This record gives sequence, structure tokens and C-alpha cells, in this order.
Amino acid sequence: RRPMRREPAPQPSVAELAAQLGYESPDVLRRAAREGKAARLCMVEANMRLVLSIAGRYKKMGLPITELVHAGTVGLIYGIDKFQWDKGYRLSTYVTWWIRQGISRAIANQSRTVRLPSHVYEQVARIKKARAELMREGDVNSGDPPVEAIAKRVGMSVQKVEDLLRASRDLVSLDQTLETANNSSGTPMSSNALADELLLQATGGEGLGVEDLDDDGEARHPISEDIRLALKDILLLLEPRERNVLRMRYGLDSHDGRSLSLVEISAAYGVTRERIRQIELKALRKLRNPKAQKMLVSYMAPVSTKQSTVAQEQQERVEGPGLGQRPTPARPAEPGEAEGAEWLANEMLKAAEKTRTPSKLEDAPAPGREGQ
Repeated sequence: RRPMRREPAPQPSVAELAAQLGYESPDVLRRAAREGKAARLCMVEANMRLVLSIAGRYKKMGLPITELVHAGTVGLIYGIDKFQWDKGYRLSTYVTWWIRQGISRAIANQSRTVRLPSHVYEQVARIKKARAELMREGDVNSGDPPVEAIAKRVGMSVQKVEDLLRASRDLVSLDQTLETANNSSGTPMSSNALADELLLQATGGEGLGVEDLDDDGEARHPISEDIRLALKDILLLLEPRERNVLRMRYGLDSHDGRSLSLVEISAAYGVTRERIRQIELKALRKLRNPKAQKMLVSYMAPVSTKQSTVAQEQQERVEGPGLGQRPTPARPAEPGEAEGAEWLANEMLKAAEKTRTPSKLEDAPAPGREGQ
């Protein structure tokens, strides 16, 4: 038996379409089509602010705002084409759902290195929403709710919730710059993290790479130790409460270098964990101002100069002076080299004291003794 061959249906002419739709002539149909396209474009332009408003809610979901607006505009156009005015609903109410769907699909398809299917992404969003609701309902200091409670809230098994959370983890590149101080999880931090964060701001965002770590995972940046000597003096730019929170958070005052978590600091101050986190972020923002960065750079310059000079002298001692070069004469030691980090710390302390008012200097205790 030979299969039937489907012939393509003939396309109707403009005259046939005009007669079928009840227009007087093909010209009237063409004019109506042009007016319809103009009205569609007008509705798209009139609702672009709605797209911008909805896209702004998703700007921290892994895509730039331009991509979100583009995806929302595609959803808006599709919603306008599907809109039926005789149903009694407003256009903005109807297209809102299409805009959200377009943005959500774009985030699910483009925001991750390894794409998650749309239904998996929606389930992960439900789990995260349930976890946020449980955290609001419970104690703010209790941390993340157990997986069993989340599974009961979303109606899934514990194993499925664990699998979805594991699949939704972000990938970490081995070439990624280390920004260890950007930690809002409440876990204890170290003075290395604060020093590296300030160094990242002072050096224009270069930061530390994986090659700057030793075998134990600790930063071995050549000037990190000297920068940490200046941290207590740089903290004089802050208010006493902000200064104490950072000292406890990064273990600057403890002899063993132990740092406290947000929960421990909130218990000491009698406030919530979220309030301590806000104080910490406010203090870090103050330390990112140009004045603090200038102090860091001035502290870094003598140390880096000293290290380069020592390396050059060692190389000349082993290899001898280069061709046509005279041996480098011994130069007199500068104050920073003669007295070491103590002289540098005193200079930074003087610069920090000039930035504060006399009343605050009288109220603020000496660095290294506050909070003990």
C-alpha cells in the first residue's frame, strides 16, 4: 500500500481573506493590518515599565538586568498576542504572568553552567521558599531548618529534597578570585579574611588566586601579615560598636586567633543575629572608602619595596652584577626598614587619629584593648 502524500494547502489571496473577514476591499484589509501592528507596538511600549519592575525583582538570580528585560519583553509580546479583551480582565494583570514565566525560563536556562530542567528549577524554588518561611517562623538564631521540616512543608521525601538541593549548588571555578570575607552565613571568620578583603579593595580587585595558597589552604600573600598588623589601627576609622563587632568576628583580639560566629556575638550584645550581620556589613562598607584604602596602600608600599630590594641583593650576591653594571652600593636604611612594622603601625595610627573628632577619640579605648 502506497502512503498518501499530503499536498500543501494553497494560500488564500488577499481578496479572498478580505471577503472571508468581511472587509470591503483588500486595501481596507491591508490598512487594518497596519493599524493592528501599530496598536500592538503601542501596547508593548506602554507596558515596558511593567517589564522593568518585574525584572528588577530577579536581578540577583544570576543574569544581568538586560537579559532579564529581554526575556520579560518576549513574554510581554506573547501575552499581548494571547490576550482576549472580552474576558473582562486588564491587560497588565494578564501579561504579568507571561512576563514572569519568560524571566523564570531565562534564569533556569541561562543562569547556570549546568542547566537544570524547568520543572527541577521550579521544585528548587519551592524548597528555598519553604526554607525561608520556616526560618521566619522559627528562632532567627537557630540557623537553617532541618531537611525533614522542609520536606514536610513542600510535600516531598527527604531524599528528594536532599537531591534537589545538591543539584542546585553553584559551581566554583578553580581560577576564581578568593573573596573570603564576603561571608554572610554566620560562621566564624579569620583575620586573614578581613585582611584579604581590604587588600582586594585597595589593589583594584585583583585579590588572591589559588596559586597564593599553601598546602594548608591558608593565604601566603607576601604582604598579608604586614597588612594584618595595620588592621587594628585602620579600625579606628569605625565607631566603637562596629570596631568591637569586627574584632570579635575576625578574632583580632583573641590570643589564639579564635573568631566568634554571628550567634555568639548576638548573644553577647543581646540583639538578633541579623542585627550583628548588618553592623558588620556597615563597618566593611566604611573600610572600603578611599581613606582606608589609601592607608592600606601606604602600608603596602614600604614592605613591597623592601622585599624587592632584598631579592635583588640576593640575586647580585649569587650571580654578580650584570654586564656593564656597577655593584649596587649599600643604601642607608629607611625608618620603616630600621624599626619594622612598629614604625609603620605608629604612622598609620597618627593618620587614623587625624580623621576622628576629639570627642570620639576621648571615648574610644586604645586599639587592642577594647572588648577585653
